[in-house]
Amino acid sequence: MTCTSPGRCRNIAQPRISWEGAMNVTRRMHYIFTYGDGTRTFHSNITFTPRKSQNNAPLFCRVTFDQGMSTVERQTLNVEYSPSIIITTEGVDINDTISLIVEDGDSVTFRCIVDSNPNASVTWYKEDMVVHGNISNQTVTIQLINITKSDAGRYQCSAMNEHGVTNRSIQIIYRGAKSQNSPVIAGAVSGVILLLLIILIGVLLYLFFRKKRKQNADENLKNTSANHTNDTYSYAEFTKPDVSPTEKTLQKGGSEVDDSIYVNSGDVQYSSVKFSKLKHKIPQNQEDIEMEYAEIKKAPPK
Repeated sequence: MTCTSPGRCRNIAQPRISWEGAMNVTRRMHYIFTYGDGTRTFHSNITFTPRKSQNNAPLFCRVTFDQGMSTVERQTLNVEYSPSIIITTEGVDINDTISLIVEDGDSVTFRCIVDSNPNASVTWYKEDMVVHGNISNQTVTIQLINITKSDAGRYQCSAMNEHGVTNRSIQIIYRGAKSQNSPVIAGAVSGVILLLLIILIGVLLYLFFRKKRKQNADENLKNTSANHTNDTYSYAEFTKPDVSPTEKTLQKGGSEVDDSIYVNSGDVQYSSVKFSKLKHKIPQNQEDIEMEYAEIKKAPPK
């Protein structure tokens, strides 16, 4: 862009020319043009790359003379660009969504919002057929009410101006009528889950009480073993009674017979009982607990 000082000037110092505005200047050049009659004009050129966001932005050129006088020229940038499209449904941007699932009887509203300069021609298509919508300020709206299977398919918004064409599309997937058995199925699933929980709790309680009974039995067994630790066992020892010489029977001829002992039927057998403590054996079962131990030893004849 070029900014030029007003009128032709003679015999004046070169004014200062400045630029004001939201742009990134890549090149700036000042020069003077002198005419044949000796008058001059002062110029300033700037080079920059306009952006889409700078459309309709103001740009100012200011010329200031030595006498303190200044003049300002204002220009509005007109940045042209190809269309861009945003598709929304119920105010939600679905540009990143390639499909939308609907059920029988649903309703949905799509808006194709176009940004372009100059304005673009905007059209909705279903497959290859035009879908007429409401147009307002480069926004085209279509409504699908009481959706049926025939409404399924690919919907495309197309925008075109002299700088290019842009398309966005979304796929409508039809899921059929809403299931009437959903509450029944949900109730059945909930019942099965509840039954499984009850069974699980019952099994855990059974295992707990079974373990508890086993621990009590082991404790009783240990107590019983402790009570029998100091039990005293005995064994009996039988001996023949001493036979006095007067009780010995003489053979004919007056000799004693030592190896023959005659005892009357009324004679009493004597026994000696010796007590001793034996190392207690921890019983392994109830039969061991009830068993009594004894050792009977017959003494040799005296």
